[in-house]
Amino acid sequence: MALAMRQISIEKLTYSRSVPVVTSSRRLAVRVSAALPLNAAVTSVELETASAVHTLSSESYRTFIASNELVLVDYYTDWCGPCKIIAPHLEVMAQEMPAIKFAKLNCTTVANAKKIAMSQGIKALPTFHLFRGGEKVGVFVGGKPQQLKKFLLENTA
Repeated sequence: MALAMRQISIEKLTYSRSVPVVTSSRRLAVRVSAALPLNAAVTSVELETASAVHTLSSESYRTFIASNELVLVDYYTDWCGPCKIIAPHLEVMAQEMPAIKFAKLNCTTVANAKKIAMSQGIKALPTFHLFRGGEKVGVFVGGKPQQLKKFLLENTA
């Protein structure tokens, strides 16, 4: 896992702090305390893995869509290159657009997910369906983050 570190200096105290990286949905958080001696500045290191994108199962799929006003579902697989590339961008978009609930459904490893994908007409990956009030209102196919963001802005205004 690659992390981008940024050095921050405060008078004589220097410490590193992590920043989210587009290539990873995880973030390393380093907490420091200026009250401690400089040789004991790091007080804890935590790996934050909470995701803003909900992972759906075949059982939760319909309930999640029905219980949220605006939902974007990402139909993906683990072996799909474009799916892997766009995944971290979805995390960022989910944080930038809190009115939309972002979710993902793995079409190959989740039980019965392949049947759901077939019933939704998924023929290419990644495919995104936008639901409003439980009804499908838009479809986007492809792994281009900027075009997906434009699609969302146009269809949720």
